[in-house]
Amino acid sequence: MPRIRPDAEPKRMRVLQSTLLALAEGFFGTRDRSFSIADPRFHERGPFLQHSSEDEHLWVELSNNAAGYWPTAVFELAHESVHLLNPVKGYTNTLEEGFAVAFQHFVAPVLSGEAISTTLDSYLEAERLVKELGDDVFHSGKKIRQHFRSFSKVNVDSLSKLFPSSKPELLEKLVAECRPRPR
Repeated sequence: MPRIRPDAEPKRMRVLQSTLLALAEGFFGTRDRSFSIADPRFHERGPFLQHSSEDEHLWVELSNNAAGYWPTAVFELAHESVHLLNPVKGYTNTLEEGFAVAFQHFVAPVLSGEAISTTLDSYLEAERLVKELGDDVFHSGKKIRQHFRSFSKVNVDSLSKLFPSSKPELLEKLVAECRPRPR
């Protein structure tokens, strides 16, 4: 990892975002291209997605911890890259959060050389729930996005057709709004 802080390396951050987004698209399918994505920024309450007032573009706001430490920047940006595929305002569902956590836990250690795990119970539960859909979490995610084009547009009935052996209680939990922490 570079010795210079992430917040002092906007070009590297741009490349990192581009790389992570390409990986997310490889795992889950292409992103919605109806908006542009600006360079990542840092915010005391990050990480989260920030939309422009016109909704023509958006960007990732990473935490101040990520501003000074590359493994944290990679970890947070990996998670937010999944949300960049089909961004929504406000909270998304447990399904999308689960795939975002699974993706960040898989790719961040490879790219940063350091394994970091989320400590948010709601994120850990979301990851556990998406893994219940099948043996290969990334295959399940790609299957969902191929069918619905977005994790946030699923409902219990349609998910039950894609995953007929899944219990309705699981599917209800997956489509429910996920509130990981207050903003």
